[in-house]
Amino acid sequence: MNAILQTRESVQLEAIDWLALCLAYLTMLDDAPSLTDRHYSPGPTESYFKPYTVPGLLKELPVLTRKHLLPTLTCDKDSYCTVHFYYRTEPVMPLKVADFVFRLQDGTLSLLQANVQEYAPEDGKKRH
Repeated sequence: MNAILQTRESVQLEAIDWLALCLAYLTMLDDAPSLTDRHYSPGPTESYFKPYTVPGLLKELPVLTRKHLLPTLTCDKDSYCTVHFYYRTEPVMPLKVADFVFRLQDGTLSLLQANVQEYAPEDGKKRH
């Protein structure tokens, strides 16, 4: 991944498409988020099921917003940037949380850490 990142001569923090970098990394790992909606409908012998659509990540963003699960980008004065976001690999799969730490030094961007795990709601929160 770092070899890909260093194909550009110089970069600036505000010019970086952070989410695209993270999605490229997840795609290389075959763990890319499902961005588009998926349509499911019954087969020819399954007429008792009604067709339905499972939302992809883009349509899920309002729901994630209501749950305070917005993507975040934080950068410090030493040019370390952390990207944090939630996604699903398939519409019906569990929600995952991803954290990526990048560093921009001397015009070169490097991925220092990538951590992906299944999302676990905070303890103590009750479901209604």
